[in-house]
Amino acid sequence: MELLCLAIDNKGLNKKRQVRIKGMVFWSNSQKTQKNKNMKSITLFANGTIFFGVISILCLLALHFVDTAFKPSFRMVSEYALGNHKWLLTIFFFCWGLCSISSGLMLWNVVTSAWAKFGVFLLFVTGIGAIMGGLFDIQHKLHGLAFGIGIPFLPIGSLLISYHLIKKSGWQNHST
Repeated sequence: MELLCLAIDNKGLNKKRQVRIKGMVFWSNSQKTQKNKNMKSITLFANGTIFFGVISILCLLALHFVDTAFKPSFRMVSEYALGNHKWLLTIFFFCWGLCSISSGLMLWNVVTSAWAKFGVFLLFVTGIGAIMGGLFDIQHKLHGLAFGIGIPFLPIGSLLISYHLIKKSGWQNHST
C-alpha cells in the first residue's frame, strides 16, 4: 500500500522525497529542502568570495598605477596609506577580509576533519586581521597586531584545508 503525503509550508507546495515506514510509502521534503538550502548558501558565499576577491585585486592593482611614489617590489602594501589614496587601500583590506570570511563560511560545511575545520577557523582569523588592517593604517599602534593575525595564518589555514579537500572525491579533478 502506498500513501502520498505532501509537505506544505508557508510558501506552498515543496518538492517531495520518498520515505518508507513499516511498508508504507510517505513523501517528505525536509532533507531535500535542507540540502537545497545548503547549496544555495554555498553558492552565495562562493559568489561573495569571487566578488570580494576581484574587487580586492582591482584595488591593489589600481594602487600600483595611481600612486607611483611607492615601489611594490620592496615596500609593504600598507605604506600606500601614507599617500593620497588611503581610501583605496582601505577598500582593498576590507574586501580582502570579506573574501577570506566568505571563503570560510562557504567551506565550513564542506570540510569534515578537525584539522580542516581548524584551517577554516584560521581563514576567519585572517579575514579579521585584514579588516583590521583597513581600520588601522600603518601609523596606528594596532596595525602590527592586524598584520600579525592577518598574514601568517593564511598559508597555514589554506594548507590544512587543501590537504583535506584533495582527499575528497568531488575535489579530485582539481588536484595537480
